[in-house]
Amino acid sequence: MSHALGAMALSSEEPSAESPRISFLGPSGTFSESVVDYIFEDLAIHRSPQGTIGECVDSLRGGNAEYAVVPVENSTGGVVPDFWDLLAAQWQDRTWNLELDVVSDVSQHLFASAALVERHEEPTKIFSHWQALRQCRKYLDRIYPKAERVPVDSTAEAGRIAQEFADEPFAAIGHRNIGDRFGLVRIASSVEDNPFNQTRFVVLSSREAPKAGTWIDAAEHRALTYHSVESSGLTSVPSTLAEIEASRGWELTGCYSLPKPGYMGEYNVFMDWRTTSTDTGTHQSRPNKQGTYVVVDAYHRVP
Repeated sequence: MSHALGAMALSSEEPSAESPRISFLGPSGTFSESVVDYIFEDLAIHRSPQGTIGECVDSLRGGNAEYAVVPVENSTGGVVPDFWDLLAAQWQDRTWNLELDVVSDVSQHLFASAALVERHEEPTKIFSHWQALRQCRKYLDRIYPKAERVPVDSTAEAGRIAQEFADEPFAAIGHRNIGDRFGLVRIASSVEDNPFNQTRFVVLSSREAPKAGTWIDAAEHRALTYHSVESSGLTSVPSTLAEIEASRGWELTGCYSLPKPGYMGEYNVFMDWRTTSTDTGTHQSRPNKQGTYVVVDAYHRVP
């Protein structure tokens, strides 16, 4: 199940000192902030845009936010390694939890300055987050094959660059709201290659954070497991799956295998499960090179 990120009916209340602090992959105007609007639409909140996924997590670890919203996977561009590498490194000593996730339809749009449009000039550089550029690769190959593709930290940062250098032949790809935010002209809509383009976002919480949002009643139970294996041990993963399915009654919904940073032939393997049970604690065990799994978190999927 997914939803389209768009305008939400947000709380009109001003945040107070007790209002939750939400960090997200910024700056303001990113898809991550749209997820903040969706999840916390009924609450007055403090927004704290961060430059990287690592900084979002650090805001939880440092007590500067109760929640963090970050992207972790796209149906076209694949996984976002920054999050999964960080989770693999910190899962044993985390001070934060995986609270919930949401899968959203994502549409990318191409923007340029009014000056560039008035000159009827094609862009020579197109800026965006690397995931967005990858999601639009075939479109760019076909329409702007000579334009340089420049990855930046976020789609909103791409919009800011196109605004700041308005006299240059620059364009930006991103969320539909960056046009209004940065005074840019939309020159093409829905330029993603996959019409069913979707991104999965997760909401992380500090361990002291209260439950928040109106999603919990309709959310389904999920769980995430972690495996640490050498390449020779990857064959043990199917038996691990069978063990989990037989003893837990879980349905496998996703699997992510990433090389361990700095280790040739060793992998971090994460698996997502749908379950009707929230009792994961009795099945936790320390991962080892034979593929033993650990239940990292039980969480909820937002409808």
